[in-house]
Amino acid sequence: MAGGISRDFATFHCDDISVVNGAQTVGTIGKFAEAHPDKCAEVLVPVRIIVRGDDVGFGEVVTKTNNRQNRIENRDFVALDPEQSRLRSELAI
Repeated sequence: MAGGISRDFATFHCDDISVVNGAQTVGTIGKFAEAHPDKCAEVLVPVRIIVRGDDVGFGEVVTKTNNRQNRIENRDFVALDPEQSRLRSELAI
């Protein structure tokens, strides 16, 4: 829990999840899994779970505010543009 000192483990059921600011981590896990598929069950990855609730714009705010380790320009957030989502859906068809 936030501010807690416990290191207890828990199991969560999550629907409609997104990885925010984790491209490097996801890529590293994928490469590791290809090279060592037998060791994947031993991998521990720290996560932070944020419940968005009904505020669909909250996800965009989290993405923007959690990407501050490097210089960021507006073009870096093009994936958040609703028009890009529409194009991605149409091209997938």
